[in-house]
Amino acid sequence: MSENNRLSIAYHGGIAEHGQLHFYEQSRASYGFARMLITAEHFRKTGKVAQKIGNKNYVELLVTAPQKGSFITEVVIPTAKAVIPDLATVPLKAIMSYIFQLVATRSATTDENAIELAKIRLAEEKERTAQGQQITRQFETLADIVKTQSATTQQSLDLARYAVKTQNRAVARLNDDKAVYIDMARELEAELQRQKEISKVEDQIRKASPAAIAKLTSRVRPMIGEMGLPLRRSSDYFTVAAAANDNAFAYFDSKRIAALESRKTLEDPERIRCRIKSYDRDAGVGKVSSDEFDRVLNFIVTADRKIGLQPKVLSSMEVDVTTVMGEFLKVIDHSGQAPSLILLDIDETTIRRHRD
Repeated sequence: MSENNRLSIAYHGGIAEHGQLHFYEQSRASYGFARMLITAEHFRKTGKVAQKIGNKNYVELLVTAPQKGSFITEVVIPTAKAVIPDLATVPLKAIMSYIFQLVATRSATTDENAIELAKIRLAEEKERTAQGQQITRQFETLADIVKTQSATTQQSLDLARYAVKTQNRAVARLNDDKAVYIDMARELEAELQRQKEISKVEDQIRKASPAAIAKLTSRVRPMIGEMGLPLRRSSDYFTVAAAANDNAFAYFDSKRIAALESRKTLEDPERIRCRIKSYDRDAGVGKVSSDEFDRVLNFIVTADRKIGLQPKVLSSMEVDVTTVMGEFLKVIDHSGQAPSLILLDIDETTIRRHRD
């Protein structure tokens, strides 16, 4: 079997650390994981999203015995002999990474903590340079994060790891529980792993229909909720990886499951006058502000639009640009508010500049 056809889900903490889960929760979670894998594998083979699981879209899954330690289950998907070529060359773990990247955007708390940690680190660097030491590239990077109020995934992860290890009292005042920073690091490590998996196959994923991608994310969202059922009583969090000992590309605790379950993507795009505040070219994620929002929101660019949109995004971020008209899909929560957005297009003819 190819390693591309192995995926594992692991539950950590609680009784899961002793290789146990409450049976009903485990059964429902396994069912949700199976449905998600079948949906993703059917999409990989056909480019279409199955509305229900039946004989026509049946995918054979084999499960290995749970492993010791955290409750780990590995699933094997036998290699298909004949498939449609567009997405067939894309490993299932890359398809799954792409799905999680779209439905599980970085939490606002993680973003906020990263900026506050950058301020603390910058203060440390300022104190060091005040003693006559040379300004470093790290100083400039931290200053840029504070100025733009945005950090890349790797920068945020470095800050989270710093927070776990440092004895700086300012970090403790920000959050006196180190578990907050450990949790933050796990989320960012999974996000970084997703970005690595997606970057290897962006050309192929780009061929997928945007409409099919939107339908796929809506279809799998409740399945992730089912996978999180053991978090009620049996475990603290779960991860998904290509194999039991690989780096996880998905990380969920109860808070993230609750946020995910309360959201849905609106199907009709909206034109919004906004200001693109930052953009991570590698991850295809950024931040945007608008008079329509009460705070800065995260946005993501899907792989099929990433190349075409990049120059538009960058031109919209020029120093003298005030606003531009963007076309977005809103991802809304149960209150009707939009915690995040999917950027579809930017109309460069609508750019307003300071001198206009």
